[in-house]
Amino acid sequence: LLHGHIRQWSMKDGLADMAVNAMVVDSGGTLWVGTEKGLSRFEKGHFVTLTTRSGLPSNIVTALAAKPDGSIYVGTLSNQVAQIRRGHLTLLEPRLPWSEINALLPDRNGSLWIAFDHHGIGRLQRGRLDLYGAARGLPSDRCSNVLFEDREGSLWVGLQDAGVVQLRDGKFSVFGKPE
Repeated sequence: LLHGHIRQWSMKDGLADMAVNAMVVDSGGTLWVGTEKGLSRFEKGHFVTLTTRSGLPSNIVTALAAKPDGSIYVGTLSNQVAQIRRGHLTLLEPRLPWSEINALLPDRNGSLWIAFDHHGIGRLQRGRLDLYGAARGLPSDRCSNVLFEDREGSLWVGLQDAGVVQLRDGKFSVFGKPE
């Protein structure tokens, strides 16, 4: 929607696929679109697409997140997260134990939070992955595609079957848990 008009972008404009799973705008104003067939970057009126040939671990992009420095994180249907910084794609370590990435969130402390479909959340920090699931107080391991950090630094997680959870000072608070 621009100036009251709707404009549809499609494969004719270079979009990798019409099945869109995620979108993000980086700090430079570039639109990134994650599809079932690659990651498309909108520039100069058309899309340029990155795929496994460009270094993505999978063509199925499931989650995107932008950092203030202009880089973006790319979650794919694989067990790795990619980072694109200044035009260079790198794969983050360690490899993840699962491939179902629903959401990504870089926090103010430099960690990357990852919401998994059936395995809770993970925090990737300095090459180490810490997992938070039902065994650590999360009421459900079924995360949705919603992760949010509030101005106090609390992490908010949307769950597919147990409402909303706040992680603050290492403890979970549940909002909307079924009785």
